[in-house]
Amino acid sequence: MNVFLLTLLSSLSHAVPLQMNHQGRIEDVNGTGLSGSHDLVFTIYDEESAGAALWTETKTVNFSNGYYSVILGTDEESNPLDEGILKMHPLWLELTV
Repeated sequence: MNVFLLTLLSSLSHAVPLQMNHQGRIEDVNGTGLSGSHDLVFTIYDEESAGAALWTETKTVNFSNGYYSVILGTDEESNPLDEGILKMHPLWLELTV
């Protein structure tokens, strides 16, 4: 019975996906907010400069006057946002348009 309970609790602990909400605003060189649909690439690094890429995800995002909102880590099967990575610190998030 104790082994079954431990197995059940272990599988339940993996049932909650790790996801992170990210919001921002991007302007062009003239200070005008982006509009329409654009691809954004999010990458988490372990160093500020010349660090190793620990995780990356590409999202197609709709912009309204430069504002956007995304949830990172939604691809739980192929590209999960790993708890082990998020425990490392400091971390740097790069955003490429």
